[in-house]
Amino acid sequence: MSSRRRTPLRTRSRPPDRWSGSKSYEALLDTLRDANAALRTILFVSAGKFGLIPSEYRALSLTTRERDVTPTRVSQWLGITRASTTELIDRLERRGLLVRGSHPSDRRSTILRLTGKGRSLYREARAAYRRVVTGVSRSMSPEGRGRLATGLEEFRRALESSELLRTQTRTPLEKRRPRGESRRRPD
Repeated sequence: MSSRRRTPLRTRSRPPDRWSGSKSYEALLDTLRDANAALRTILFVSAGKFGLIPSEYRALSLTTRERDVTPTRVSQWLGITRASTTELIDRLERRGLLVRGSHPSDRRSTILRLTGKGRSLYREARAAYRRVVTGVSRSMSPEGRGRLATGLEEFRRALESSELLRTQTRTPLEKRRPRGESRRRPD
């Protein structure tokens, strides 16, 4: 039986002046994509050590941070369909990590609550993820970490003020046909 070793994420080497000129936006997008892929890999491995896949970890994270989380909110947060959300919630409920309950102000709605076991498991998985990311960030200079934090904060603010995001009140997954409306185009 041979053991396969995963090769580390490869990043493209770029010339030192990659941030100047018309190619700088392309370089920014490439760098953000590569960093996101690396963080997702770290999350996959860290959460996996606790028997969680990233979507389960993120659902537990959401129910930790927000009150009265509904399955619809989980669906929006994760960008998945209602059917996938139901499967995800069923798995977490079977494992005893969360429970469904009645919404305090809407009898038709269900809210999700972490159990003690779910809260504990999420905290352990989050700590493992943060240890890895902290270790990586410690390999950067303090000035580099500061520039990264400042630049990402500025980028986040720019994204939030962009016309597209300001006018986007619903995610694409929310823009579904009303129930009963046919998927077929009229002839």
